[in-house]
Amino acid sequence: MNTKQDRRTKLIVADEHTLGYIHPDAPASVSVLKTSVLKGGVFTTNQVYNVHISQYKNIRLASRVDFDNFNIHFEGYNMPSVYEFQSLTNSYYHNAQIIRTGVPNADFVVFNPGNTEFVEIEPEIEQIALPENDQFWAEIKSITWSMSCRFFLVVNESSIIIGNTLDNDAFCCQNLSSRFIETFVNHYSKK
Repeated sequence: MNTKQDRRTKLIVADEHTLGYIHPDAPASVSVLKTSVLKGGVFTTNQVYNVHISQYKNIRLASRVDFDNFNIHFEGYNMPSVYEFQSLTNSYYHNAQIIRTGVPNADFVVFNPGNTEFVEIEPEIEQIALPENDQFWAEIKSITWSMSCRFFLVVNESSIIIGNTLDNDAFCCQNLSSRFIETFVNHYSKK
């Protein structure tokens, strides 16, 4: 038996270049809201049209940041009883800032919702793996990718985590060292 939650329309991003939705009555069809040729889209967006789901390799739930990225006003879709989407229930998205490093493909999105201050000390760094299939990290990666960056930096009360959108490898700075980003960028730029 289908519940009302099962009958919601899914707001999605397909192959990171197309924003659309999947209606529960047509689960094999993506209705395209907007696509980006710059991100690899091949269809036009002069009007809403449908594409068979098999045309896409990766489909994920869209978030508010995806709507911002595609220049579509989200408020008309911000109805959780009608639409299923990736919701950010914390202040991470609203405090996200981009840091341009000057090194190709090494720009960061910084998430520091508590406006935590950094300290001028040597960083204590260890390599970690982010948990698989974790909703929080999936949202952080989605926001980072949508802001055209590869790396993210999440500032907690006592540590900093740098990760990337490509895998679950990350680095954790066990103190709030202001030198952590510089150390990482210097290491990354030598590769």
